[in-house]
Parts: sequence; C-alpha cells; structure tokens
Amino acid sequence: MEPIDLILSIVYYAGEVDGRTRLQKIAYFVCEKLGLNLGFMPHYYGPYSSVVAKTLDDLVATDFIEEDAIPTSSGRILFVYKLKSDVKGDFGRKGEIKNLIEKLAKEDLSRLIAASKVHYLFNKYKGIGSLPDAARKHGWVIGDNTVKESLVLLNELGLKVE
Repeated sequence: MEPIDLILSIVYYAGEVDGRTRLQKIAYFVCEKLGLNLGFMPHYYGPYSSVVAKTLDDLVATDFIEEDAIPTSSGRILFVYKLKSDVKGDFGRKGEIKNLIEKLAKEDLSRLIAASKVHYLFNKYKGIGSLPDAARKHGWVIGDNTVKESLVLLNELGLKVE
C-alpha cells in the first residue's frame, strides 16, 4: 500500500480525523498491522512519519482531502480532515484495516499516544529490562501503569509487542 492510499483509506474509513496527531497514530498502527515501513521515528507525541505528514499535506493541497482549522479553548488549532465528497476510489485491503481505523478514530487520543510509544519501544528495544528507562532515551515519560494500560489496548487492537 502506498502512502497516498494509506492516508486516503484512513480518512475514508474514519469519516473524519480530528487532528494531525491522531492521523499519525492511526497511520502508525495501520502500518504496523500491515508491515509497512514509512520511517516512523520517535517524536514528542510518539512515533511520527515525515512521509505521512508530507502525503497528508499533498492531499490537502491537491484537494483530495479537506482540512478545517478549528480554534480550541486553549488557544491552539485543531485540524480536522475529511475526504472531499467528489473523491471516489477503491481504498484497498478493506477487511484488514477498516475495523482497526474505525476503532482508532474513536479511541481516546492520550491512550493512542501512550500505546504507540509503548509499542514502538517494545519493538525497537526487544528484551528491554525497563520500558520507562528506554522511554527516557526519547524524552518520553511512561510509568508502569501506562505500560499496563497500553498493553491492554494493544491486545484489543490485535497488535503484538515482541
């Protein structure tokens, strides 16, 4: 699956995606499920892919995806993404990712962020003694309770940690 197909599929199956961070987390988990490598690297809110970010920007610029900027009460801007109504297509591998995307789109964002960090660390540092110590290497703070809660969510999503 190409990055453009991935982003279009995410926005299509989610209906709309609230925020760039949520889109990155959904993309991360879908890529993990399908075995796709889009170069996710540690970032403040967990794994981040510049390929996903650029592809999203390109799809907005070429009018495939609509981006609405909504001011929040904290003075920030929340970007909401929707597929343009005239965009049609076969979004591929429907059975494999449709349910996952729908669940991720509704999941609490802080749980997604924590679970993406835990998943990334478990897969990057196989056999680590202390996940919280490994997290600090990336500037992340992850407590033991967060690890346990994240493992429950990852299990619900059918995503393995090795």
